Amino acid sequence: MISKQCLHGGNVRVTFTMPVGTWADSIHLVGDFNGWNPSATSLQLCEDSWSVTLDLEPNRTYQYRYLINGTEWCNDWRADSYMPNELGGDNSVVATHVATEMPETHMPIYPELVAADYSDFLLTSAVNDGTLLPDYSGKRRRISSSYAFAM
Repeated sequence: MISKQCLHGGNVRVTFTMPVGTWADSIHLVGDFNGWNPSATSLQLCEDSWSVTLDLEPNRTYQYRYLINGTEWCNDWRADSYMPNELGGDNSVVATHVATEMPETHMPIYPELVAADYSDFLLTSAVNDGTLLPDYSGKRRRISSSYAFAM
C-alpha cells in the first residue's frame, strides 16, 4: 500500500507499506528510485506493518517491487498502476503527479459545474472560481432541476 503527502519543497513523501501478516525476516523496496538495488531500501517492522518512507521528485512515475527475504518478488496490489517488465511479469507503479498551484483566490478545487438550469436561462461556470455566468445563446434547456458536473 502507498500513501502520499506533498511537501513544501516540491517533493512528494511516499510511504510504502506491507501488512504485518507478511511473514518475512526482511523486506526491501526495489525500484527506479534506488537504481533497482535489492538491498538499498529496507522496510522496517512496526506494530502493525512493514514500512519505509521516501521523498520522491514530483510529476514522475516510478516502477517498483518488494523483495521478501532476498528471494521472493511481490507487487503492491494497491499501487497506482502496473507496467509489464522484461521478465514477463508486472511492476508496481507509483505516480507523484501534483496539482498545479491554487488560483489566486485560494478557492478549493471542485468538479467543474458545466450547466444548471434556473428557469429561463442556462448558467455556466468557469473552472474552480465558482462564478456562475449567464449563457445568452438563446437555447433554453431544462436539466430536470438538477446539475451537470464534469470531473
